[in-house]
Amino acid sequence: MAIMSMRNTTYSIQTSVYVVYLDAIGLFGTTIGMLFAIVEIVSGFGALFAGRAMRLGDPHRTMLSGTVLSIVLIAITPLLGGIFVLLLLAQAVHGWLEGLIQPVILSVQARAIGRHQQGAVVGLRQTGQRLTSILIPPLMGAIADRWGAGECFVILGGLMLLLCLPLAMIIRRASRPNAGSTGT
Repeated sequence: MAIMSMRNTTYSIQTSVYVVYLDAIGLFGTTIGMLFAIVEIVSGFGALFAGRAMRLGDPHRTMLSGTVLSIVLIAITPLLGGIFVLLLLAQAVHGWLEGLIQPVILSVQARAIGRHQQGAVVGLRQTGQRLTSILIPPLMGAIADRWGAGECFVILGGLMLLLCLPLAMIIRRASRPNAGSTGT
């Protein structure tokens, strides 16, 4: 659930200050629209790779590493200097990761619980997504008002990456064999 909320945070950034920032650095509406379109196009291809990704490695690590990379790709937006090709490349990789991560998350959730809990988990996931959609835009706006629009990407990205550390420890601990068993 935490990874899904973290993943949704990058979407909340894109639909709020990201657009304002791109407009402020002189990109036109059509160009900004193209950046959003590439995310959606490439996301479809990422989703097609999700099954293979589930077989290639630990799905929990795939979810976390994809989420971390998505956060980094959004956080570096001001460092790309408004160069359209770099922004497009960052958006393409971000979109591919978003498309990959979503089905992996849904698959992991479905495997982790019984049929009678599916509705509750979907509701909890939706609540987490709504919460990030409610909290992130005003938080990012407050950071932008205080330190600047470009700086808010780096600041919020850093905070989100820090929040990924406990998730990484939980995933690492869960993937280790039970250290307390004697093997009898």
